[in-house]
Parts: sequence; structure tokens; C-alpha cells
Amino acid sequence: MNGFVKVVVNLPAGSVEELRAHAVGHGFTMTESLRRALGLQAFLDKEIAGGSKILFEQRNGKMRQLITV
Repeated sequence: MNGFVKVVVNLPAGSVEELRAHAVGHGFTMTESLRRALGLQAFLDKEIAGGSKILFEQRNGKMRQLITV
């Protein structure tokens, strides 16, 4: 086995279009784009669970905190 498992998912049309746009915009396949999104979510979940705050600095210098549930 090569470490890959085929998965079939049902997504809303808007989510599929966002996935496709991200993939095309970055030169990825849709599979790679989805893999990266899942990896980012796993990273954020781990950091937040560990007590970290995720902050974004806006162009005007103001900071915004990412709040998730």
C-alpha cells in the first residue's frame, strides 16, 4: 500500500468552487489543495488546544485574533 486512501466526500457547490479556485490559483491539484487545508486546520487546532492565540496583523497595523469553536 502506498499510504494513500481514496475518499469520496459530498461538499456544497460553493465549497467545491473555493477548493477549485485555490487549487488553480496555486497550481495544485484539488487533492493537494484539500490536503493543505486539512493540514492547516490540524495545526490551528493543536495550537489553540495548547493555549496559543492566532493573531493576524492587518495592513493598518491593527491585530485581529482568530476565534474558532
